[in-house]
Amino acid sequence: MKSIYEEEFHGLRRMFCITAQGKIEIAPSRTTMSHLEWFKEWGWINAANEERFLAETIRGFFSPQDNAIYCYKDVCFFFDEDLVKKVKNHLSELKKLLGLKDDTKVVFGPRDITIRGVHHPQRFEGILKVILNPYEPRKEVVKG
Repeated sequence: MKSIYEEEFHGLRRMFCITAQGKIEIAPSRTTMSHLEWFKEWGWINAANEERFLAETIRGFFSPQDNAIYCYKDVCFFFDEDLVKKVKNHLSELKKLLGLKDDTKVVFGPRDITIRGVHHPQRFEGILKVILNPYEPRKEVVKG
C-alpha cells in the first residue's frame, strides 16, 4: 500500500522508459502507478522476465515540481556512464515528448537519495540547453 506522499508524488510526475531497443515509452499522465506496476499493466514484464527487463530498461520521470528529469535502471536506481550516454542520446526526443524546457535539470539516480533507509547515489548532469548544445558559441558584444 502506498503512502499519501507516494500517491501524490506518483500522480504529479510523468514516467518514461527507454527500452533495450532504444524506444521511448511515456506513461499515461496523472497515473499513480510505479514503473513496475506500469510495466506489468502494459504486459511488458512477468515473473519470468522481470529481473532482465528492469536491468536492461532505463527508467525515469519528469518532476514538474523540480523541473527535472531523473534517470536510472534496475531495482537499485543504478546508473553508469553507459546509461548516461544512452539518455543523452535521447534527450532531444524526451524534451519533445515530455514538453521539457531548456532549463530542465537532468539528474541521474532517484529523486530522493534515501529510499526506505537505503542511500542511493545521485548526479546532477546539467540543464537541457547546455547538454544539448555543449559547443554553442558565445556571442561577442561589439562596442562601436
